[in-house]
Amino acid sequence: MVQPTRTSSPTSGTFISMAALVEGLQTDVDHRIADRLQRLGHVPTCAPGCAACCRQLVLISPGEAQAIRDFIRSRQDLWEILEPRVERWEQAVNLDSELTEMLLDLDYCEGFPDPEEGARMELLYWERRLDCPFLVEERCSIYPVRPFSCREHLVISDPRLCSESLDLPQTAGSRFEYRLVATFAGEALFGLQNAIIPLPVAVRSALSELVEDPSPILAEAVDQWVETAKRKVRIGLAQLGIA
Repeated sequence: MVQPTRTSSPTSGTFISMAALVEGLQTDVDHRIADRLQRLGHVPTCAPGCAACCRQLVLISPGEAQAIRDFIRSRQDLWEILEPRVERWEQAVNLDSELTEMLLDLDYCEGFPDPEEGARMELLYWERRLDCPFLVEERCSIYPVRPFSCREHLVISDPRLCSESLDLPQTAGSRFEYRLVATFAGEALFGLQNAIIPLPVAVRSALSELVEDPSPILAEAVDQWVETAKRKVRIGLAQLGIA
C-alpha cells in the first residue's frame, strides 16, 4: 500500500502519485470535519455496525478508486472476500432494468447529472437497499480508505432514522467537496477521467490489469494546484447555497 504523503510543505524534488495525493486529502478532510464538529458542538451518532448509509449510492472520483485499489491489492485475502460481493452487486443491477438504465445515464453524464435527476437516482438506488460490496458484517472492510462521500456523511440525529428515509436524518454540516477536489486534481495533474463513478464500478475498473498508474508529479506543483482546486470548489458550493 502506498504510504500517506503530505500535501503541504513538500520537500523540493519529491514526487507523489495520485493514490498518495488522495491519502493526503483523506487526512486533510478528517481534520477539517473534526474541527467543524467541535466548532458547531455536534456529536455524530454514527457508530460501528450502523450501516444504513452503506445502502446509498456512493459516487467516487477515479483517484479514489486508485487509492482503494492499492489498499485491496496490498491484502489479497481481502479481495478474495470482496470479489464475490462485487459480482453479486453487478448481478443485482443487471437484473434490475431501472437500475441498469440509471447507471447508463450516470455514465452518459459522467456522474454529473442535474440536481433533480441526481435526487431521483439517489432515491431509486436507496429504495433497492443494495449492500455496498465492501460492507462485511455491517462494517466497512475498506474503512481506512473509505471514499470522501462516506467520510463527509455524518448524522447527529437518531441513527434509526437513517434506515427510514433519506430526508429524516439530521446531518452534521459537512460538505461534499473533497471528492470534487480529487476529481479535478486527477484530471489536471494525472490525466484521469473527469468523472464521478459508482463505487463498485470504479473499483472494478481500477483493479483491471489493463489500468496503468499515471506518472508521479512534483509534490510542490500538486500542492499549489490542490489549494487552487479547494478554493474553486468552495466558491462553487457557496454560489449554489451549500453551506
